[in-house]
Amino acid sequence: MGFDHKQGIAQLVSDLLVEYAAEGARRPRPLDPELSLREELGIDSLSLVSVMVRLGEAFGVYDLEAWGAELGKLRTVGDVIDFGRALGRTALSST
Repeated sequence: MGFDHKQGIAQLVSDLLVEYAAEGARRPRPLDPELSLREELGIDSLSLVSVMVRLGEAFGVYDLEAWGAELGKLRTVGDVIDFGRALGRTALSST
């Protein structure tokens, strides 16, 4: 799953979060960066780890140990977008 730069990180994150959102949760498009992952989208920790891994796959960046520290900090859609941007920067700097 390579990253399509035309699609944009925010759109990629939005698509993944909607895919993992709980049944019956709010799913406006595009997702507001202020939406709470847990309360408004119903995304639990396991689903959030899956989103993180899929973002890592998109950028070819795998650092599960470092991601563990980030997991507790991801509370909103905007936080996950920032995480995706950080992965993108990591991928660019390692090429």
